[in-house]
Amino acid sequence: MLCLKEVCYSLDQYMSEKPATILVIDDEVDLLRSITAYLEDSGFIAISAENGKAAIEIINQNKPDLILTDLHMPVLGGLEVLHTVTKELPDIPVIVISGAGQLNDAVESLRLGAWDYITKPIADLQALEHAIKKALERKRLLEQNRIYAQRLEHNLKILEEDQAAGRQVQVTLLPPQLVKFSNFEFRFKIIPSLELSGDFVEYFAIDDDNVAVYLADVSGHGASSAFLTILLKGMIAKYNFQYHSQQGTTILQPHKLMQAISNEFFTAKLGKYLTLVYGVLNIQTGSFTYGIAGH
Repeated sequence: MLCLKEVCYSLDQYMSEKPATILVIDDEVDLLRSITAYLEDSGFIAISAENGKAAIEIINQNKPDLILTDLHMPVLGGLEVLHTVTKELPDIPVIVISGAGQLNDAVESLRLGAWDYITKPIADLQALEHAIKKALERKRLLEQNRIYAQRLEHNLKILEEDQAAGRQVQVTLLPPQLVKFSNFEFRFKIIPSLELSGDFVEYFAIDDDNVAVYLADVSGHGASSAFLTILLKGMIAKYNFQYHSQQGTTILQPHKLMQAISNEFFTAKLGKYLTLVYGVLNIQTGSFTYGIAGH
């Protein structure tokens, strides 16, 4: 089973811990005993209260998983209990039980947040059990969705932080906004996309006579594309180092450089392709040699 750790824990907790606790509130003692006995036989933990005031005390001391309440009771009625629970403990399902034909009660109960409404007399307690299980399942799904939403929010925050960090790395690696090489000025402007991407620009002096400049774009978006531009910068720096170490002149020859970079990308099996414009400007003669390469 593939799932988030928190959600898996929630489901395991729901299935493996003690049975759901049901609080039954009714001033009809015989009915109260009948319902609690049936629920206990069905595997629930049933606790009872004969009026709303006693029920509120029980709820404050021992938060039940679900509440069954009659509406018309002495001391404190079911509507008052419902109002208190939905305001202070909205995650607890409340199922209202009241006399048949009292449509106004049903409407008011549902308006106040009742999850279901069952009329008296209860001819079939299995129907009541079904309503309870349905409410508990809905509660479980809502809790699961809440955990998913929290996890998604957390992951989105991490992604935003990663995007910001990756963009800052790219910005740090960019050349100065204005550089002069002899009579030539190099400037650039990048308008960043909403997503982190593989766009990059660079220019640098190879030697006293030659300046390299390139524009690059790695396919796709995200950190993987952005950090491949760092890899590209490292590759070009390597060929520049080889030139100064008298190990080759690839850095001065755009077509050879791009072929070498293509081979390295292909060999590494990075799953990305690169589009690159690379050129070498001879600042003494003003000649510009360049190449254009795509995937």
